[in-house]
Amino acid sequence: DLRGHIEALEIANWSAAAAGTGKLDFTVGGTAAKPQVQAQVRLDQLQLNGHLLGTVQAHLDLADTLTLVADLEQDGDQERECSFELAAPTAPLLAAAYTDDAQLHLRLHARQADLRAALSLLAADSLGGQLSLDGDLQLPLSLLADPRRWHHLAGQIQFDQLQLDKPGLRLHLPAPTPATIALDDNHLKIDGLSLLFERLDPARNELVEDGTLSLKGLFSPTLPSQLQLDLTGIDLRTLDTWNQEEAGMPAGQASLQARFSGTLADPSLDARLEILTEELGRIEGRFRGDASKGDLKVEWLALSGDSLEVNAQLPWDLQAGVVRLDRGQLQAYSSGFSLLPLLDQLPQFERLDGTLSMDLALAGFDDRLQLNGWAAVEDFELRPLDVKPSYFFPVGRIEFAGRRGELRDFVGRPLKGTGRAELSGYVELATLDSLVYDLHLQAQDLPLNYDDIFIAPGIDIPDARLSSTATGSLFRAQVRIDKAQAEIPLFDPSAPPVPPPPAAVRDPFLENMQLDISVDLRDLQVENELTDLRVEGVSRIYGSFYKPQFQGSMEIPEGKVAMLNSEFAFAKGRIGLDRPVPTYSLLDLAYEPLLLNPDLDIELGTTVHLSSYDAAELDAEDCKVTLKLQGPTLEVVPVFSSEPAMPEQDLYRLLAFGSIQQSQGERDVFFTAAGQLLLSRQVKRIGLDQFQILPSGTLLETVGKTSIRMGKFFTFPLPLQVNYEASTDFPSEGQFRVEHKISTYMTLTGAAQSKYQRYGLGVGLKKDFR
Repeated sequence: DLRGHIEALEIANWSAAAAGTGKLDFTVGGTAAKPQVQAQVRLDQLQLNGHLLGTVQAHLDLADTLTLVADLEQDGDQERECSFELAAPTAPLLAAAYTDDAQLHLRLHARQADLRAALSLLAADSLGGQLSLDGDLQLPLSLLADPRRWHHLAGQIQFDQLQLDKPGLRLHLPAPTPATIALDDNHLKIDGLSLLFERLDPARNELVEDGTLSLKGLFSPTLPSQLQLDLTGIDLRTLDTWNQEEAGMPAGQASLQARFSGTLADPSLDARLEILTEELGRIEGRFRGDASKGDLKVEWLALSGDSLEVNAQLPWDLQAGVVRLDRGQLQAYSSGFSLLPLLDQLPQFERLDGTLSMDLALAGFDDRLQLNGWAAVEDFELRPLDVKPSYFFPVGRIEFAGRRGELRDFVGRPLKGTGRAELSGYVELATLDSLVYDLHLQAQDLPLNYDDIFIAPGIDIPDARLSSTATGSLFRAQVRIDKAQAEIPLFDPSAPPVPPPPAAVRDPFLENMQLDISVDLRDLQVENELTDLRVEGVSRIYGSFYKPQFQGSMEIPEGKVAMLNSEFAFAKGRIGLDRPVPTYSLLDLAYEPLLLNPDLDIELGTTVHLSSYDAAELDAEDCKVTLKLQGPTLEVVPVFSSEPAMPEQDLYRLLAFGSIQQSQGERDVFFTAAGQLLLSRQVKRIGLDQFQILPSGTLLETVGKTSIRMGKFFTFPLPLQVNYEASTDFPSEGQFRVEHKISTYMTLTGAAQSKYQRYGLGVGLKKDFR
């Protein structure tokens, strides 16, 4: 006779997914053969994965009969009810004598029960729902020993409400029609289980019908059964949302009809799938199965009339519970279908075209798999996003024998310009989940234009190799780039920032790719509004795709930089690339190379011819000015010196205005711009992307006058560059100019000058014809 009481139960000690406190009272008596147990437990504010389930009260009574009663109160809401009651004979249960005559009695009751907390154990936190049901079931204990023994079943569950919710989606029973599941001796009958899909329409800001899912029929493990599943008119984007995917499915609708008849020993299964898409056309599938095998046929009918057919067979013995994976077969055949419809599903490509044909036969679905046949492409054209020109492969073929596929005749060229590229190597399936490959690329004089900011007339790749490793892949390459042009400033204290690239999803393949790339850069011309220089050098890129490391340096043998209205020539120029960059990927650095933050060791010089007043003051006719940039690019501060020497403030004034004399027009702006704020990227601290003093403005009122220009780049709601320009004599009487770059050669502009009531909107075109 044992009695106990626990005043404070901490639920978190029992399960990491649960939280809450409770109380427990229990009494244990009787003998080991005939125990008697009574227990009462109360769990207050029970939470599952951070979601409130409610208050649970349960009572256990164990004597000749085991009785368990539990009630759930959800947040004090009287309309929400949930209870559970179970009764079973104790003797056969403890002795594991699971017979047909010993019955388990189960009662269920729920009214508008909140499912969010319970569903968090099975799905994401965003899934919720409600449930209303009543059930009364009698089940034989023999089911615990053998789930196939469905004798002496009795009872029914009626669902008055069943609703599942995700943001923008709902799946529910259409009110007021209930659904029932009835048990009668040895079969289960499902009636009225028809669920309605609803999806949020952004235009109407309301849920609209988006297909139905229904299940009905009779099922028995021993007698003939008849089950019918229908999925009608489901938007593929709805399936994406339920699977928590963003853009995996194309736009379209899917329908599925499945019929099961016969018995488990001799079944008959017939399923039809139809998918209609706006870009890919129609996909039709048919599956038929019986006691000995399953047959699948899938046909893709593109909008162009092309087709791809896949047939698969898998033998099995359902009575013995054996699936013969080693005897499975699959055949895929197409006389040719266009790759163009796939372009909308591959956002990383701007151009994809060509014709793919194949005749493949696969034998075995286990480690003894064998693949024979071929796949070929004709007139294959490929162009990654922001890259020109397209690259064209007239023919290409992969021949499969056993587990190995050899690449044949993949020799291509750019659609514009000269050059040649050849792809060779093999792909081999070592095991079902392990792919071994060794691919080689060789290219000569291959042109490349990346978004008009990097243009290489000819790139040579003597050897590039992508091979599999134990942990992923390794990409090795030797690259020579000669006489390329870039419009990216190596140091520009007044340039607006480059708009950030679109967010990229981390790719598992690139995540596990190691790099070993050698780049030989020859005669790279860097030209923009402020710089005109030549860069050359050798560097190495290693590490991983998302965490690359760099070795080497670049030299600037000659060049010029415009700064403070003066032109500086390079006396020394070295860019060190040995600084680790663990946070930026190659895609980030290709879009904005300054993120690499290389070390600068640069010295530039210029000669300023002095006016008669300045010559008399300094006792010299010319002034030699030296500018040194030393340190990381994003942190470097220019250091000026002069001969003859002069105060820093006079030196800035001489460079900006051509004289050490302080004019009335510059008085209000000089101290804002003359210091290092004007000369370095510290200008961003006051929120500006551009700040310049010009000897002559570009407006009608500022031509020939000392002017000030300020600018700011905005990314929301559109990429906009906003500039303000005015003369230094009247800084408040200027003009605002807004620019939006529509494409690489088209710009939309707007201007406003309030003093003279001038406003305008225009489109500018800029195109180089070579």
